[in-house]
Amino acid sequence: MKRRGFTLIELLIVIAIIGVLVAIAVTKFGTLATDRNLRACQANLKSLNSVLNIYYVEKGVKGSLSELKTAGYLVAVPVCPLASSYATPDSLYASCPCVSHSLPHG
Repeated sequence: MKRRGFTLIELLIVIAIIGVLVAIAVTKFGTLATDRNLRACQANLKSLNSVLNIYYVEKGVKGSLSELKTAGYLVAVPVCPLASSYATPDSLYASCPCVSHSLPHG
């Protein structure tokens, strides 16, 4: 009489393999969320910097984000996924309060 089924050792090995694969996947998805926020913020900064430069060329003065919205250059002021707003210092570049969300200016 032959019994069909899996032994306890076989089941434990399969569960261990599945556990290792899940641990790898969870780590990968965690870094993807961080990377997604960084890329979204950098895309917003590139767009804002382009609009700030266009405004400066056309008007001859530096503008704030609220002035750009009032003048019709922006439909809405974008926000960083991790911070509440962007800042426009005395330069022509917008900046993010998150330290790691910066763009190289050249």
